[in-house]
Amino acid sequence: MYCGSRENLTREHIIPYGLGGPATVPSSSCRDCARVTSGFERTVLRGPLWGLRAYLRLSTRRPQESPTHLPLSVIKDGVEETVSLPILEHPIMLSFPRFAVPGAVSGTRVRGITITGSAVYNFGKPLVALKQDLGVDDIRIRETSAPVAFARFLAKVAWASGAASGQLDHLDRGLCNAIMTEPNEIGWYVGTQAERPPMRPGILHEISFREDGNAGLLFADICLFAQYGTPRYEVVLGATDRRQRAA
Repeated sequence: MYCGSRENLTREHIIPYGLGGPATVPSSSCRDCARVTSGFERTVLRGPLWGLRAYLRLSTRRPQESPTHLPLSVIKDGVEETVSLPILEHPIMLSFPRFAVPGAVSGTRVRGITITGSAVYNFGKPLVALKQDLGVDDIRIRETSAPVAFARFLAKVAWASGAASGQLDHLDRGLCNAIMTEPNEIGWYVGTQAERPPMRPGILHEISFREDGNAGLLFADICLFAQYGTPRYEVVLGATDRRQRAA
């Protein structure tokens, strides 16, 4: 699915197992490629998304390592200190980066990916209630950020989903190269849609495909934790047949 190898292939999860993704593409990834994808997936799953995974009790291959408590910085009378709270008592704040329009659409090339803002979500205990319970003046959230790894993560979901549904048969391998060997090109393919999507009750993650006839591009739209109304990301899978023929 990535390098073209046909030997010693393993299955590839479309949505990573660590996010509760059950669907796989069988016999699709060699061991070398699996090491690459698992590397940036681990950066995201054990970084920005680790607390939320534990809070939602999503699948993990190492349950003994899943956090039961998370740190939180609180401020009282002008003094800041760090406290450790059980997962169910923690606010579980997560900031989703907003990326610029994919370069394939805007025609702008950047090194890595451009962040235009963020969307912050409170998945756990509401902040107001938590401040009252702790008797503090303010709460300061500190979180890790890995925008290029997250963009590659999204692109890999799009590529694997495209492979499973036969969407890649007539597309070039530009996106694949950005995922695997050229991460500085990932901003050419990955962006965030401007509109905030509605909440999708009962839907954990959502993936769909669309073709933009004017741009001549095939997109995969991805929404992680869709039931919370989180940002929808768009990934350019490649030029459509019509645009390729014109070229």
